[in-house]
Amino acid sequence: MFLNARSDLFKVELPRTFIPKSLKEKYEPYVFRMPTMINDVSDLINYTIQTVTIPTMNYTPVEQMKPEGKNRFIPEEPNPNALGQSTTEAGRIRRWRSSQNVQEVFTKEFTITFQLIDGHINYWILLDTLLYYYDFANRERFTENIPVRILDAEGNVMFTAQFIDCLFTGLTEYQLSYSDLTQEFKTFDATFQYNTLDLELIPINNINPERFIPGNE
Repeated sequence: MFLNARSDLFKVELPRTFIPKSLKEKYEPYVFRMPTMINDVSDLINYTIQTVTIPTMNYTPVEQMKPEGKNRFIPEEPNPNALGQSTTEAGRIRRWRSSQNVQEVFTKEFTITFQLIDGHINYWILLDTLLYYYDFANRERFTENIPVRILDAEGNVMFTAQFIDCLFTGLTEYQLSYSDLTQEFKTFDATFQYNTLDLELIPINNINPERFIPGNE
């Protein structure tokens, strides 16, 4: 019997160096006043992560017209007085796989969704971080690499996606309203684009073959 997949069995963390030291020092007085065990601004951001999208692979095949063989609807000895008859069928389009580099057939954007917490503090921290990376005075061309690990029900790492040379490209808007007086669960999205996707599908070295290969005793 196979268990249904659980969407909550994953681990994604922004590296501790994702938020620059100057911004951490800026927000530490507010963050450390909270009654939590968090002792780093990056931990606060990672604590509020809710979802992450995994890019998909999709490409458009190359099309080529190829002539067909003999027309099976034309008799062996066609009527010489008939018009419009051809001994060959019309050509057909053949489709072939693309010659693009495999890195170019993956969608280059992924999204991380965060819970919006009291004071919207994590939103302002990420906005400040976005402004930092967008500033041309900043010599860092990319953010730190961002890994995503997918687990099974027993905690085995089944899949790892490493987003390399990332760009922090945006934050979604959210709405403030004087008529909204309730505290409820709200989220916002941070979008990233990457240059290289490093995939590790089922790390063989970490798997016990006696548990995963049928027939072993």
